[in-house]
Amino acid sequence: MSVPGAACRVCLFAAAVAGAACGSKGGTTTAFAGEDGKPIPSRAGTVVVEACQLDPWQTAQLASPSAQAVLQTVVLLCPTASDDGAVAPSEDVAKQELSAQVSQIRAMGYGVHVGVTMADELGNPYPPDVMQASLASATWRASVTTAVTALAVGTDGVDLELPPPPSASVDDVTSLVASLAGGLGAIPLGIFVPPGGDSNDVAGSGAYDLGAIAPHVARIHVETLDYSCCTGAPGPAIDPGWAVDVERVAAGETSAPLDVAVPLYGWDFGPSGQRAVTYLEAQGVAASANASPQRGPTGALYFDWTDTDGGSHETWYDDGTSTTWTLAAWDPKTLPPSVGVVFWGLGSEDPALWDTLAREQAP
Repeated sequence: MSVPGAACRVCLFAAAVAGAACGSKGGTTTAFAGEDGKPIPSRAGTVVVEACQLDPWQTAQLASPSAQAVLQTVVLLCPTASDDGAVAPSEDVAKQELSAQVSQIRAMGYGVHVGVTMADELGNPYPPDVMQASLASATWRASVTTAVTALAVGTDGVDLELPPPPSASVDDVTSLVASLAGGLGAIPLGIFVPPGGDSNDVAGSGAYDLGAIAPHVARIHVETLDYSCCTGAPGPAIDPGWAVDVERVAAGETSAPLDVAVPLYGWDFGPSGQRAVTYLEAQGVAASANASPQRGPTGALYFDWTDTDGGSHETWYDDGTSTTWTLAAWDPKTLPPSVGVVFWGLGSEDPALWDTLAREQAP
């Protein structure tokens, strides 16, 4: 099963959204459409796998009729660009394995994209200064474009998902997007971007000029993830009201098709900071600690517990019910039907999630 990285993908330092502070148990919305049985609106569904290869659990999930009823596209977060312009996988065997995995997923009926990210040989995202130097190099951009274009053959698209670049790299990020789009030709290019707007102070958001990027991309995936994890105040990983606000900000900056994101993982807030947890891990900890999870206002589950060293923890995570509430809250009047949903972290979810969503989805 996939376990998301321990570092927060999106850090929210500023803001109160819809009148409530980030990460508070009070949340931003006190009632959701999902509570009264309203169906989930039909939207384009994408799921992100944080690997080049599926594990058996992920394969089984994607093979299920329920997942196939909810999802149309799978993004393998692979390949990875280094600061010298090399792109992995680079060895023939590894490239063949990636190609075979793409073919296997396509045979299930999904479109398959590769997600280009950037990290060192240990998989650690680069700091802003390294990002800035790499992105500023035309040679680096050309090298990455050539390698990614070769790896994209046989796929249904490429999605760019960078660690947070500094705001000073805004023009270079646009140049990279234009370079990739030119190299890929007829293969669609999408891009993941951090939430923007005056109410958010999100790492990397200033490096994306959505208006300049739009002519080069097929979709823009707004990473409405990790709502509470970087505030230091425990709370849900996704807030539906905040996600709507973020989408509206993006829609005001570009006419490109948009997606919002839903994390499939949760967060444990403890003495050493925040740590990502899967649904099954959270349930196991709750059972071991004799804790009784409760639902917060977004529907997310949470419980308090104490570790063997006496440290206090608060764990938040979603299940099929809370995710249904979130998706049902995004009725067509609140979030246009053209806005898709990207589920992040296949393998971290409630095992009943896809069955629940397929059952609650509007025909």
